[in-house]
Amino acid sequence: MTESFPRSVHIQTPAATQEQKIQVEKLRLLLSECLQQQYVESKEWLDDATLTRFLIARSWDIKKAHEMIEYTLKWRRSRNPARYLSILSKEEERSFSNEACTGKIYITGHDKHGRVVIVFDNSCQNTKSHDDQLNFLGFILELGANGGLHDVDKYVVFINLSNFSLLNCPPMQTTKETVSMLTTCFAERLGHLVLYNPPYAFYLVLGAIKYLIDAKTFAKIVVLSDKLISTGEGATLMQDVLGEHWQSLTNAGKKTLIKGTSPGYVHDIVWPQTLRLVDSLVAKKEKQVNPSILESKFPDHSPTPANNQQTKIEELEIPEKEDETLPYVLVLLSLLLSLGIAWLLYP
Repeated sequence: MTESFPRSVHIQTPAATQEQKIQVEKLRLLLSECLQQQYVESKEWLDDATLTRFLIARSWDIKKAHEMIEYTLKWRRSRNPARYLSILSKEEERSFSNEACTGKIYITGHDKHGRVVIVFDNSCQNTKSHDDQLNFLGFILELGANGGLHDVDKYVVFINLSNFSLLNCPPMQTTKETVSMLTTCFAERLGHLVLYNPPYAFYLVLGAIKYLIDAKTFAKIVVLSDKLISTGEGATLMQDVLGEHWQSLTNAGKKTLIKGTSPGYVHDIVWPQTLRLVDSLVAKKEKQVNPSILESKFPDHSPTPANNQQTKIEELEIPEKEDETLPYVLVLLSLLLSLGIAWLLYP
């Protein structure tokens, strides 16, 4: 299968070269003391592939990658998203179902590349608990990071901004940790960020930040509007990014089916699919089954592999600077007209 964008950037992190493996081992040695004494539970999570992603996120700078991982280890101990890749307790399931019931954040399936597609729509926020919201986001991102087909390790975030309003922007505390989760704790997991029907102010922001972030990161941003879809150009673009079933994966252009929910979202259909994805990952972890077991849990729009010839939470100190600035686009949008947020770009 041929993509119009680099697979290594948007779909699957490549294995380290022999030279890069030396850097990986140096980073592992640097982390060995804290893993043995403080974060024993994270040894399994911090494998070569994870170390490689953090090194890529920091342009193979070992010191910066080390700082990034140390922050992430603290965050993972506080939120512990890995526990969700096991059997959810009844209390956790009820809490997450409540967070998910309006479709403010949900997983729709896999695109043609095998990436998990995550839809965000903050206009249908239904809860107020900071911790419940961020635990749920950690749960969804952990599923997205681990639920790709055929060893794909990146996900797609589709943000529906059709009903964007400053009135439904999250509090600063929630916004800041959300940004840190997307840019630091899940390093090199984002394949594409699709912004659907953004307000006009966004285009001003996009023009401003274009020269502040590297070309590789900027290329992950896709802007989609109903106007672009009506010309046919939007459909062509999304077929390239997600596949021919892109509308069923994103619910773009769909009507609101239940008052107070995201367009096209039906909780009684989507939530059981999400729980089945959790079950699949549990089976994969415990029985080491083939990742293709995930194919039956969501609509699978990815081809078969090429070899078949078919196609109370502790306070965390935010790192000094986020190199992976892509998710700040949403933050800028949310706070553009109400607050000065330069500190979010360089916390």
